[in-house]
Amino acid sequence: VIKDEGLSKQTDPKVIAGIVQETLAAQPQALADYQGGSQKSFGFLMGQAMQRGRGSLDPQVLRNVLQEELERLAGHS
Repeated sequence: VIKDEGLSKQTDPKVIAGIVQETLAAQPQALADYQGGSQKSFGFLMGQAMQRGRGSLDPQVLRNVLQEELERLAGHS
């Protein structure tokens, strides 16, 4: 029932990374704001990724994956 109703939490970092990348691509201003030092943008990006994942993403895994992706992008800037 949980799986049929889509109520299970997505914990696969690879799946979540794909959603994070889509979110960052769709939110270039929030990404730029975060890179400029706005911590509020991190929360906004978390919310946008959660929405894109239809609320099924494990918040802790999402936080870790988002942080890693932002750090990776900062290293290539």
